[in-house]
Amino acid sequence: MKNIVLLMEYDGTGYYGWQRQPGLKTIQGVLEKTLERIIGEEVTLFASGRTDKGVHARGQVANFRLTRDIELKTLFKALNSLLPKDIKIKEVRYADPSFHARFSAKEKIYYYYFSHFSHYTPFLRNYVWYIPRNFNVENMRILAKKFVGRHDFSSFRNLRGPWEKGASSIRNIFYSDILFLKNELYVYRISGDGFFYKMVRNIFGLIVQVGIGKLNLREAQEVFKTRDRKKAPPPVPPHGLFLVRVKY
Repeated sequence: MKNIVLLMEYDGTGYYGWQRQPGLKTIQGVLEKTLERIIGEEVTLFASGRTDKGVHARGQVANFRLTRDIELKTLFKALNSLLPKDIKIKEVRYADPSFHARFSAKEKIYYYYFSHFSHYTPFLRNYVWYIPRNFNVENMRILAKKFVGRHDFSSFRNLRGPWEKGASSIRNIFYSDILFLKNELYVYRISGDGFFYKMVRNIFGLIVQVGIGKLNLREAQEVFKTRDRKKAPPPVPPHGLFLVRVKY
């Protein structure tokens, strides 16, 4: 049994997220159908993380198992020839049989791009959130740093089903900051050992509430301490979020 790893990037605008869903266009669904067309047998892809509808990736990793040998250069060329133009395979390689794209991951890095609506351009509308309010970036930076370390992130956890209730809500965040890029464009960067469903968008949702003055820093930290998702603000829109890199 061969274990094959794909490194890829994709524009998530036209997809209902990563995870295969009946009757819906998803990244996993398109990739698996394309692989089956090339290989001639059913495959199941395991991703490092299941990005939401509209979320993008520059460094998504997925693996699948195959019962026979295959020429990796041929597979690489065939995938990029047959896949839609909003999905690109960057690398194909063999991995140790024990490798799993999700469970072997040590660190995941996400970027969220944002700006003020006065700088809106339709060319970036699917990749940048243009906040329709003035915001204080310095206050946002102060709060962003508070997430670094090992904490209980229950306030930023959306449960997808009862099976997740017993899982640990503790995560370790390595860095959380905001950088100014250019042309009034900012990026929120966060890195950690793992993230829940919508966790990055939920965290940045709280940061933005402080930025636009709806909450002060003390109130925002109290939301963090409550460990209650119902008391936290809603998530920010998905289209500004990118899975940038996964480290193993």
